[in-house]
Amino acid sequence: MNPLPLCTFSTAPTNIPADQLDQLIRHLVLQRGNDDATVAKLRALGQIRPTWPKFYIIPEPESSPSFRDENTITAAIPTATPWTNGVIFSRDQFQREIHPNKAWFLHGLDGRRLAAVNGDSKNYFYDMDPGNKEWQEYFWTKVQNEYVERLGARSFEIDNCHLSLNKIKRDYGGCTEYTDDAAYRAAWAAFLKRGREILGPDVIILPNAIEGKNGAISKDDFLAAGIDGYLDEAAIYSWVDYDVAIVPASIIRNLLEMQRHVQAGVTVMASFRGTAAYSGAYAYALFCMFVGETASFRYIAPGAGYSTVAILPECKLELGQPRGPFVVIDGTTVQREFDHYLVKADLKNRTATYTPIDRADPLTQVQQALAALQRQHDDLKAAHDTTRSVATAAQAQASEAAAAAAAALIEAQRPIVIEATARRE
Repeated sequence: MNPLPLCTFSTAPTNIPADQLDQLIRHLVLQRGNDDATVAKLRALGQIRPTWPKFYIIPEPESSPSFRDENTITAAIPTATPWTNGVIFSRDQFQREIHPNKAWFLHGLDGRRLAAVNGDSKNYFYDMDPGNKEWQEYFWTKVQNEYVERLGARSFEIDNCHLSLNKIKRDYGGCTEYTDDAAYRAAWAAFLKRGREILGPDVIILPNAIEGKNGAISKDDFLAAGIDGYLDEAAIYSWVDYDVAIVPASIIRNLLEMQRHVQAGVTVMASFRGTAAYSGAYAYALFCMFVGETASFRYIAPGAGYSTVAILPECKLELGQPRGPFVVIDGTTVQREFDHYLVKADLKNRTATYTPIDRADPLTQVQQALAALQRQHDDLKAAHDTTRSVATAAQAQASEAAAAAAAALIEAQRPIVIEATARRE
């Protein structure tokens, strides 16, 4: 496939030169601040254009706080640094425009604003209320002004859009604004819908749909908001423990939904985090069950971060076109047939096989089909000739029998005529 069906997000990959990104990456996500140099190189190469759907920039829907907000900041937060890729670009701006609006924030069960430090990047942020209409207006207007108009960006991955309260409950114990998954998910859907209304129909919006309870929660509510697709940052494994063995039924349910979305033309960016028991070959086999023109794959090897893209040997296989949807065998194995390979994944043992299929080239197939038709024609002709010969022989025999019968009749009548003549004399 060209480009390979790969995606990258969170930051530009350090192991792929800018001039090769177009050939190797189907969906590329960049960050403002962190990836400005990469953006400049891509622009110089002519690889960023207003209507190009490949490149995305992440605006974070969280908000970076100021150190002066002592009502919420914990002892750990002052040692961290603010996000650089959101819609707030300075502490003073946060103090002026965000901090006074109490209703824009989510609040913990103790009444304090929810704030945390990202464990990987050590960035700090507030969790905002996605259902607050003023926050929706502020966030998306900033995206329009700062990214679309000023930077010329036309496609966005909106990070950390929640399908459930899992993360809020896990990190904070809960919040006062929402008590059930459906209401919180509906608030995020409304947030995304407002983004579509403000940015218009020509700008691509892809949320990072997180906390889907291992595929149990459909992403259809988000798609109904008018977005173009989604990133599944934890495809087919647990958010809490990457090495948790998810039951085959949950994996199959998630695969079926992603297959349905890809068949409908929805962009699906699927990320798989590797563990000792979760190999790249197995992850890519699962991706192959729903791969299509709008799907892309990322495998994060054990111990690796988001700054590299693993180009697995399996990604380079010339699978050919799929011969149909994937099939389920005995509830524990999935497989899909392609032009040149049969890809199979054992969901219980987390293993995969890629079996080559020896098919003749199309010209040979046509020649074989024509030869078969010619043989069929020859057989029919021979049968027809045989039937006609048998019929002709039978007709000849019948004619001979009829002639013999007629002669016998004549012979039988002739003496009578002679005898009668004799008497008259």
